[in-house]
Amino acid sequence: MRCCCVIPVFNHASTAPAVIERTRAVIPNVLVIDDGSEDIDLAEHYAGTDIEVIRHPRNMGKGAALLTAVRTLAPRGYDYMITLDADAQHDPEDIPRFLPILEKNDWTLVAGVRDFSVPNVPGRSKFGRMFSNFWFLVETGKKISDSQSGFRAYPLKYISRIRCSSLHYTFETELLTRCMWAGLDLAEVPISTHYDPPGERVSHFHPFRDNLRMTWLHTRLVFRRLVPFGIKKLRQTPREYPRLWKPKELWDWLVKENTSSLGLAFSAFVGALLAVYPTYGFCTILILYVATRLHLNKAMAVMAQNPFMPPFCPVVCIELGYYLRHGKFLLPEDLNFHSTVREIHLRWFEWLLGSVILAPVFALIFAVIVYFAAELCRAIIRRRSART
Repeated sequence: MRCCCVIPVFNHASTAPAVIERTRAVIPNVLVIDDGSEDIDLAEHYAGTDIEVIRHPRNMGKGAALLTAVRTLAPRGYDYMITLDADAQHDPEDIPRFLPILEKNDWTLVAGVRDFSVPNVPGRSKFGRMFSNFWFLVETGKKISDSQSGFRAYPLKYISRIRCSSLHYTFETELLTRCMWAGLDLAEVPISTHYDPPGERVSHFHPFRDNLRMTWLHTRLVFRRLVPFGIKKLRQTPREYPRLWKPKELWDWLVKENTSSLGLAFSAFVGALLAVYPTYGFCTILILYVATRLHLNKAMAVMAQNPFMPPFCPVVCIELGYYLRHGKFLLPEDLNFHSTVREIHLRWFEWLLGSVILAPVFALIFAVIVYFAAELCRAIIRRRSART
């Protein structure tokens, strides 16, 4: 396999040269994308060597740097692009761990799994990985141990045909998700991790801005996943849905997907949310569709509608909607043929208006109950297993 290692750099003068030279000692092809660094001129630093440097005239974001690398390497016939960060968080000596997987085919994306048992791991990195891993499971139906690692091997033939809208840190997360949608395989390898003490760490991650971008990205990907067409497969994969005449396949599809406590809670949240809205008559079909597209636990999502079945929940929503429209509640003496039949369209609008406010509240409360109930059940099972 023809591989090239890509190192995006932005103001890492203290660490980048050592990372680049250690990488060159492991692999012969190294491409450095200088994303507008102001503290070092890497093109001049490596002039006359076999290390290629491409410089952006200004800082454009990590995603833009990786896109430059893809556009540069794909026409040259490389099979894989291996990426690692320039802040010395990754060990270039781990690159050989990727190679046996890359030699098997040209359609596997290999993600490095960072070791978070080492000292000085930022709390935001742990939370960010857990947050992103969960949404990756929802969007693709695949489990991953580290969806935010920058140490990866990408199959160039395929990723050069995938379009992403992100240009910053979120690019890697979006590309990972879209690769799974395109039918690529996913493999993982453990990698070494180093974090400097907080006072010595060089990081360009902005907690508010970049977390906001990540939240917006996952929101867009979830809504895109709900659309049942338009996602192009670059490689054929096994069917996603069960054969209804196969009881075991149907049972696994309904019950066994996304059974973590958080997964069950989110499934309950979606089922309850859709049940509170005025979707009476096709609520179950809608819940099954959304749960299927988002790889949720179908059984939990469908069961979550039961506490919110008519008449209690619609009455509460109508009362709230009526109050918002008129400043008073709809009293029993106000109920007559005119208010219930001739003005049924107004009652439906009030139901919708009230559910916009109450649906997230009811769904969140129900999801919290399901989460803690699932955790309690798991604790009881673990205790019994320990006794035996």
